[in-house]
Amino acid sequence: MGLCETHAAARKRAILVTWMLVLLSLASFYFAVVADQVSLFFVGLALFLGAVIYGIVKTRVVAPQKIDDHYVWLIGLNTNYLEQFPEWRGAQ
Repeated sequence: MGLCETHAAARKRAILVTWMLVLLSLASFYFAVVADQVSLFFVGLALFLGAVIYGIVKTRVVAPQKIDDHYVWLIGLNTNYLEQFPEWRGAQ
């Protein structure tokens, strides 16, 4: 799916933030083992779950909502992009 420069840059930032959160969570797991601190384990777990949720929400471009034998309904499309197409009146 093609993206404009603004949205491509925002998606790249979101991917970078997601990876940074994952790396921080791994560091937290490591220091939890080294320092024998259970609280750091829970911090790492929270960071990892946050990274997963943030990554799913912020890096998704387009996703199928419904698929049948003839059509695919998509979500995540910009309304300005959709306005350039004629109104769809359903299967005929």
